[in-house]
Amino acid sequence: MTFMKRSILCLFFISFFSFAQISLPDIYGDHMVLQQKTSIKIWGWGTPLEKVKLQTSWDQKIYETETNNLANWQIEIQTPPAGGPFQIKLKGYNEILLDDILIGEVWLASGQSNMEWSANSGIDEAAKHIEEARNEEVRFFEVIKRSSENEQDNLTGKWQVCTPETMQNFSAIAYFFGDKLQKELKIPFGLIQSAWGGTPAEAWMSEKAFELDAELSNIAKLLPDQP
Repeated sequence: MTFMKRSILCLFFISFFSFAQISLPDIYGDHMVLQQKTSIKIWGWGTPLEKVKLQTSWDQKIYETETNNLANWQIEIQTPPAGGPFQIKLKGYNEILLDDILIGEVWLASGQSNMEWSANSGIDEAAKHIEEARNEEVRFFEVIKRSSENEQDNLTGKWQVCTPETMQNFSAIAYFFGDKLQKELKIPFGLIQSAWGGTPAEAWMSEKAFELDAELSNIAKLLPDQP
């Protein structure tokens, strides 16, 4: 075997084993909130035909699956009534521990600038509300802005516990909504912010959605092209 062939083979094995591990989208992480009393799909990537095992700490139940030939895997788990904190352990060629998980209510806060507006952007008595924003039973996930012409299988962001530092840049409407209901219902609340000021409704829809609806398609043809 020539030196060049050996080098290529070596690089192949380095590349293969560098990807020989399971991974998750950002939406699954420490401090996350999962919807109570329902079925939840946990999914991610790995190596083709890799065995994947998942264990939930609330019932110690073990779920098992195998990645397909495209290196995708998915496991459907059952969640208990509201509570926590819990853990989820995942094991493939590597191990992942998701810690400080709460079970409760999960809400999506989406829209334009009125939903995006934060306490730091200027609300009445902002300093007072920011200082009072200490609630470990409320968690935030802010979807980082990114546009694409195609559907995405991941997004950038991370779950954070509600503190003055995290609340002040999060959606003020979402925070007050979640904080009020959490205190009334006394269960954890997960708030996912996906808002982008100034975006028209068309920007949130796929091209296929317009093609499948004759009325939308006709209206879209009348719109001028713009960035």
